[in-house]
Amino acid sequence: DLTRVVALNSPLQTGQAPRPETISEFNRFSRTIVRHRRSDSTLNDSNSKMEYDICIVGGAGHVGLPLAIVFANHGRKTLIYDLNTEVMDLVKSGVVPFTEEGGEAALKSALASGNLHFSNDASLTGSADTLIITIGTPVDEFLNPVYKAMSQCMDAFIPFISDEQLIILRSTIPPGVTNWLHRYLGAKGL
Repeated sequence: DLTRVVALNSPLQTGQAPRPETISEFNRFSRTIVRHRRSDSTLNDSNSKMEYDICIVGGAGHVGLPLAIVFANHGRKTLIYDLNTEVMDLVKSGVVPFTEEGGEAALKSALASGNLHFSNDASLTGSADTLIITIGTPVDEFLNPVYKAMSQCMDAFIPFISDEQLIILRSTIPPGVTNWLHRYLGAKGL
């Protein structure tokens, strides 16, 4: 599943990470994924029994919120899962809690569409076809990954997810984190 997503964005094939930094750039990035999802019968909405198309973990932050807004505006039922309820309350009221060109208009459109949902209930992560993890993995003073934040995040929703869900890491992460996560989830039975 991950190779299908990776193949969507040619910079990934050349070893360069995509760096969408504005709503319009996220728009172009997500249109490709949305088109791909609609054409792939294994990910088609009509075959899904899931309540949400996408769950953005850490979705009220600088990376997750613009991505969630764009998916919601492209017709995807999008769940923002975040533990910061104060920021989620701001977002629910139509306020982007950081500077984002065009962000508030796009947020208001996403809210009006009815496709943008919010929760801090980890069990709802199991109700989405795709999980997009937008939390970072910090490094120590020797630039080694510190997996504690990622493992705590994953541990919160491991009881609720299945190996049929697609998990995408959309964050700045050091080399080796994807392999570590694959092994970590495998050890937990996923």
